[in-house]
Parts: sequence; structure tokens; C-alpha cells
Amino acid sequence: MINRAELIKLTFILLLLVSCTQKVVSNKAVDKKILVYEDSVSYESYYNFTVSRMYLYDNDLAKSIEHMELAEIADPGSAYLKYNLAQLYISANLTEDAKTKLKEVIEIDEDNVESYKLLGRLMSTSTSEKDKKEAGMYLQKAVKIDPDNSDSYFLLALHYLQIGEKEKAKELLQKSIKLQPNDEDAYFFLGELLKEDENLESALTLYSVLLTLDPKNFATLLTLASIEEKMLNYIKAEQYFTQLLKYHPNNSKAYEQYGNYLYRTKRVEEATKQYQNAEILDLNNPEIKFKLGIIYLENKEPEKAIEKFDYILSTKSTNVAALYYKARALIELENYSDAGNILNSLSGSTEYFDRAIIQSAYILEKQDKYPEAKEHMEKAYADYPGNVNITNYLGAIYRKKENYKSAIELYNGFLSKNPNNEAILYSLAVTNFSAGKETESIKVMKDLLELNPDNADALNYIGYTYADKGVNLDEAESYIKKAMKLAPNTGYIIDSLGWVYYRKGMLNEAIVNLELAAKLSPEDAAIWDHLGDVYMESGDIPKALKSYEYALKLLNENEDKNKEDKKLEAKVRDKINGINVKLSP
Repeated sequence: MINRAELIKLTFILLLLVSCTQKVVSNKAVDKKILVYEDSVSYESYYNFTVSRMYLYDNDLAKSIEHMELAEIADPGSAYLKYNLAQLYISANLTEDAKTKLKEVIEIDEDNVESYKLLGRLMSTSTSEKDKKEAGMYLQKAVKIDPDNSDSYFLLALHYLQIGEKEKAKELLQKSIKLQPNDEDAYFFLGELLKEDENLESALTLYSVLLTLDPKNFATLLTLASIEEKMLNYIKAEQYFTQLLKYHPNNSKAYEQYGNYLYRTKRVEEATKQYQNAEILDLNNPEIKFKLGIIYLENKEPEKAIEKFDYILSTKSTNVAALYYKARALIELENYSDAGNILNSLSGSTEYFDRAIIQSAYILEKQDKYPEAKEHMEKAYADYPGNVNITNYLGAIYRKKENYKSAIELYNGFLSKNPNNEAILYSLAVTNFSAGKETESIKVMKDLLELNPDNADALNYIGYTYADKGVNLDEAESYIKKAMKLAPNTGYIIDSLGWVYYRKGMLNEAIVNLELAAKLSPEDAAIWDHLGDVYMESGDIPKALKSYEYALKLLNENEDKNKEDKKLEAKVRDKINGINVKLSP
């Protein structure tokens, strides 16, 4: 606070200022737009203005406003005081008062650029359509008054962004950059617009320039990594994440974002390490704990998952996602009662209700209550006929009991109303294949690719189907390699490529890919079976036997075997028996 000694000192300074007023206002350094009534600047005005500033430095906004208002009363024609008062009103969230003062400034000085810019910014953030329209007028006026001011173009660009006129915004951002080549904010927003337009090459160029302006900038490095990832340039994306961690070693978000990237590219073990690093730096972050919980659940570590979800629920008991995944973890522990209670509590959830319904049916299946599970899902389908997840799961229940006709009818009925749903088209193709309709299956999958040429699962499905039948192998390889680019480090896709090489007689390439696939997806019995076949073909019988035995172990541990799993189990057992017969003395 201002004490008596400070006030005496201040008064002395103000007396000197008043005596020198005429000299000050006539100095060329003082803008006449700021002090309009130069010859009548009063002692009261200077005094209250300076006291206002001192209170502001002391973080007493109310007192600062009080004295600035007194300063303005003393000199009501000062645009400078009104502008300063408007800024204080903005700090105090007195937006309407700020607008009024800025309009008064403009009445006094119709060429006051700063007031037009500030008033335009305030109007742009208003919910009133009238204000938003006026905002554009004020900001355009600022550009007209000072066409060499890059800030005016930038603010007008932001206004156009807010009202959805992106092309105008891009044009103005480019002008802003031309006037101010080091304007990092303009580069950033223009880059974001180019990203939205999928003009990734141009966005990449822009952000690369931005990085030269600030090589350690967190947002720039992260954006460059995301663009490179989207362009499937994973090595370059990795390099940007490496720089991000180098320059921000104590930033939990850096580790979290790198973890997200690793998780997206199927490098779950590495992603876990990065999330753990992020957790160490930010122990109370629920998002990091949630991601770790999901990974632990996927890795069949339900106790660890529950620990993370319980922490989140201890801080926010109504966290629907944490409740749902805790129920999933409890199901893994066969604690069906507690899981069921949680799932029932989610029936009114807008986001997880369908998944809660599905998990309730899954509990019934785990207890060998198939008719009850089927009835449960049929009722859910009747209640929510347009729900993709419920439709898909009901079809899966039909497939498990080889009721392919009902599944196909269900999917076709859904597609008659939603013909472009990729998830249901994929399920229909798989069901047709299981029903022995392989030609129809490929046709449906190609229809899916017509809708979305970048559907990695559809590409892999067609490629693997051709490889398994030993036909169209070059075409199969092309499909699968495209799928690999879209979903790198995905075990079952790399397995498909290995199987193509096996069919082509390229055993070394097949072994390399299948060993990698087994490393990435160690619990996929089909991959170990394929690896065994390739080892057998190459003459490495001990390795083949180990692969088959591991595949059989995984299949024996699977309590939810479908028809294909049972077929595979019988085939693998026959292969093991055949090897043992050969090796027996």
C-alpha cells in the first residue's frame, strides 16, 4: 500500500510535473492523440493517474480504477486517460464499461488505432451478433488507418476465424507475416488453418520456419511431430519428440504427448514408460493415470488398472470413464457382482450406456449364460436399433453360435438405413467369410474401401485373405504394405506381410516379419502358428515346435474360443503331433 512518505514524495514529483506541463506536451515524443487538452492538464489529473498506477503495481485493482476515474473527471477530454481506464475495466471484467470508454476515445480521436483494435477484440468475444458485426468494422478501420501495422491484420484475421470465414483469415495472416516476418502467432494460426485444410506440406513448411524463430518452442515441436505422423513420416515425427523431451525434460505434457504417439503407433511398452515418466512429474494428473489404467487393463494387469481408476474416482466419484473401465478390470478378476453394480449405474450415461449394456452381456457369457446374453442384447437392440456398438455385439453373439444367417440379416438391416457405416460393413464381410461366402466377403470389404481407401483393417483383411488362399499375391502385398503405413507396428498386419512372403517362397523375409509380429503381439496364437510353419519350411524344426507349442498354450488359455479358434487349435495340435512322431526314435 502507499504510505505517507510515498505520498509526500509523489506530491513533490507531481508539482514538478505540473510546472513542466507545457514543456512536456509540446515535446514531439508526446503524441497529441493521447493528450488532447495539452494546455489544461491539471494537478488532480496527474496526481490521480500516478496514484492509480502505484495501486496497480500493488495489485489493488479497485483502488487503481477509483483514482483513474478521478483522473478522467479532472481531465474529461483526455483520450489517453480514457484508454487507460478502459484497460483497467477490462482487467476487472467490466467489459461494457470498457467498451463505453473506448468509444469515447474514438469520438475524441477518430484515428486512434489502439482503441479501434482493443474495441474490436472486445466485440469479437461477445455473444451478441451485433457486437461481432461491429467488431469487424472497428478492426477494418484500424487496418485502414495504419495499413502497415501487422497487429491490426492479425486481430482482424482472428475475428474472421471466430465467425468462420477461414479464407479471409488466411489472407490476412499472410499479410501480417509479410509485414512482420517474425510474428510467431501469425505463423501458428496460419499453420493450423492449413492443417485443417489437409494442406500438410504447406503447414509443414510454415511450422519449420516458425521453429527457426524459436527452436525450443513446445507447441511448434509438438505440431511438427503431429504433421509428420499424419504424413506417415514416423522417423521425422520421432525426431521432433526427441527434441521436445530434450528441451522440456521437466514438462509432464512432453512425456504424455510422446506416450500418446507411441500408443497410437502400437508401441505400448514404450508408451507405458513415457506415461510413467509423466506421472512422476505430475503425480495428481488424472489423465495420465487414466491412460496408464487403460494400458494395464489391456496388458491383463487388472489390479494395477483398478489402482489408477480408484485414484481418479477418489477425486471425482462421477468420472464415468473411470467407472466403466474399473468395471472392465473387475470382470477380468471375475468379480462379476461389483462389476455389474457399476455397469447398472452407467445405464443413464450418455457416453457409456451402450458399452455398459455390452459388458453386462459379456458377464453373462463368461458365466455360460448364452441364452440370457442373447436375450439381453436383443432387448437392447430393440431399444436402440440405430446404435452401432449394440448392433455389432449382437451380431457377434450370433456368430459365436454360428447363427450366420441372423447376423447377416441384422447387419444388412442396419446398413439399409446406414449404408456407409464402416464398422458394420467390416463385420458383415467377416461374417460372410465365416459363413463360407468368401467372394461376397471380399466384395463387401472392397465396398468399404470405396468409402474409405485408408481403412487399414479392410486393406489388411483383403491382403491376408488373398495370401491365405495363395492368390493375387502381388496385389495382396500392395494392400498390406499400405495398411502397414497407416497402422505401423501393428502385429497382425506385419503377420499378414510375413504370410505373403511365405506364399511367395521368400522365407528369410517371412521369418523377419513374423518374428517382429510375434514380438509386437505375443498373445496372438495365429502369428505363432504362422511362424512355426515358416520355421518348418526353412528346416528349423526345434524352433517350429516351440512356436506351435506356444500357440497351443495361448489357445488353451483362451476361454472364449470361436469356431476359427477351435479349428486353429486342432490344426496346431496335429502339427505338434506330426513333429513328435518324426522326432520319436
